[in-house]
Amino acid sequence: MNIPILKTISTKTNEEHNIFICSDLHFGCDGQNISKLKSDFDKAVKQNAMIIIVGDWGEFIIPQDKKRYTSSRDILKNDNQLLDTVELAYSFLKDYANNILMIGTGNHEATISKFHSFDPTQSLIFRLRREAGAKELYHGQYSGFIRLSFGRGKDGNSNKQKYDIFYTHGQGGGATPNGSVTMLKAHMYNKQADFYTMGHSHAPVVIPSETMMHLNSAGNIKVKKRVGVLTGCYSGVNPDIYDAMVSGYRPEYGEEKMRNLQGEGGAMLTLTYLDDRIDSKVTV
Repeated sequence: MNIPILKTISTKTNEEHNIFICSDLHFGCDGQNISKLKSDFDKAVKQNAMIIIVGDWGEFIIPQDKKRYTSSRDILKNDNQLLDTVELAYSFLKDYANNILMIGTGNHEATISKFHSFDPTQSLIFRLRREAGAKELYHGQYSGFIRLSFGRGKDGNSNKQKYDIFYTHGQGGGATPNGSVTMLKAHMYNKQADFYTMGHSHAPVVIPSETMMHLNSAGNIKVKKRVGVLTGCYSGVNPDIYDAMVSGYRPEYGEEKMRNLQGEGGAMLTLTYLDDRIDSKVTV
């Protein structure tokens, strides 16, 4: 698990702060919905939101991947696919670099690291830091915690209130929304946070708030509101309609796994700083 990401934010009472959480951008994918992705990121910037990307930002299905690769869906068609996918992601994300807090690793990036000795997420972040000025952009790896500390004063150190986010990309071949909800609930049972998020299943779902009673540092009984969110994707949303007698059968993972219809987009988390707590709401 990655080291915690800690960020302190100076704020005022009743001030709102937006965090856009997304996953499964799949740069390099045949059928990536770049217009939807741009619309969501433009909206996030307009709302001055921090952006958190929870893995599978790249497609990374390369010829050496005998399980998933098919030449009919290879949009790069060259021998430099790893760096070209990083270039695709960089070319888009550089305009949003100052809003991005974290880019995590999903199973597509993890496969490249395991079998090809190359961490594409690290390479992308290096470039965004060096060329796009993203000095506070963190590598999230596969799972971990983010602590956002809100407080008054110039440095945000007065009357601090913390808000903890647990993120993980998710796992499981052919993951379904129901299976992913069960998996995310398991994380909610054995990890303490305020917000839990997972990608991978390509299905935006908000799990009803599950409150938790606890004692605070002063020995007072408090109730913490918690919420879990599955994020959608930006690829392969619509069925691929074609004439197989003209082009031949085009292998398609979603169709073969009965998952050709998938949900798009991320989730907007809005936090409001109050004198005694952080209030939250989420929309997908």
